[in-house]
Amino acid sequence: MKKNYFLRLLVFISIFFGIESLSFGQNVSYLEFDGSNDYVKRVDNDILQRMNGADDYTIEAWIYPVDGRVEEYDRILQRYYSFALVMWDGDNNGDVEDWYFYYYNGSGWAAINTTGDATLTLDSWNHIAVICNSTTNTTKLYVNGVDVTSGTNTAKTLNNHSSDNLFIGQKGNVSSYFGGYIDE
Repeated sequence: MKKNYFLRLLVFISIFFGIESLSFGQNVSYLEFDGSNDYVKRVDNDILQRMNGADDYTIEAWIYPVDGRVEEYDRILQRYYSFALVMWDGDNNGDVEDWYFYYYNGSGWAAINTTGDATLTLDSWNHIAVICNSTTNTTKLYVNGVDVTSGTNTAKTLNNHSSDNLFIGQKGNVSSYFGGYIDE
């Protein structure tokens, strides 16, 4: 009788942990960036042309910044002369003081900031999102479902440049590499 319960418990644990590992994408498959030379480049195409920012949009990612790999102005995602998701370590001590959503306004870069310091947790999965709502005329930044937008921000239309590529984990000019993992 004991052997039967033990076998059932073993099967249950195997099934439970097998299913659990499949249900959390950020724990199963992700991109790893070493912070010095890794990035993904998506060449401009019809799909990227839909990212014109003229209407409502959401830009989001699961990120896992690794302690010791974070440097000043690490790029999570950037489409040059359009937008960028940027982590910032202003004092270069390896932690994340802030993250920004940069957008190109036609004549230069402007930023929407997060409130407070260290809104991202090192060595942990963080969900970040930028949501532009043309109905409420706002752009909001979220970390793990919490609005961390600094001040009131009006909706920001993204510039659409037909020749701009999308970079994940890098700025697009061989600098500002992200150190950690990115998923979705």
